[in-house]
Amino acid sequence: MDIAILTLQIIILLGLGAASLLIKSFLPKYFEEKGKNLATKEDIEEITHKVESVKAEISQSQSIFQAKYRLKHEAYLEALKMVDAHFSHTLQDPDGRSIVKQFATTEQARECHNKLILACEDTEILSVFDEIMFAPRIQMPQ
Repeated sequence: MDIAILTLQIIILLGLGAASLLIKSFLPKYFEEKGKNLATKEDIEEITHKVESVKAEISQSQSIFQAKYRLKHEAYLEALKMVDAHFSHTLQDPDGRSIVKQFATTEQARECHNKLILACEDTEILSVFDEIMFAPRIQMPQ
């Protein structure tokens, strides 16, 4: 019986030694790998957050650009209509045909002027519009 107990104790000691060796060599590597995976997951989350933030900024910039473009487009079209209406009263057709008169109020011209101020980056466009629409006129003999 003593031999059986001694054999059992040796087996238990060998088992504990093997378990100790396993814990000593395997667990640090396991926890190191788990730590790397956790760090990678956190890095991916941070990168994903940054990518989404940049996407949102780009989308917002595009929306602002499109709104500015629409405002500029509308202001230019309105200015062309104002100038066309003005010229319909001041120009004569070289063939002697009558030109259909178009009408625009001073209020409409001022509103158009204000839109151009907001939309134009080139002040020359605004200056030409002002000169055409608001400069003193010399009446041409008819």
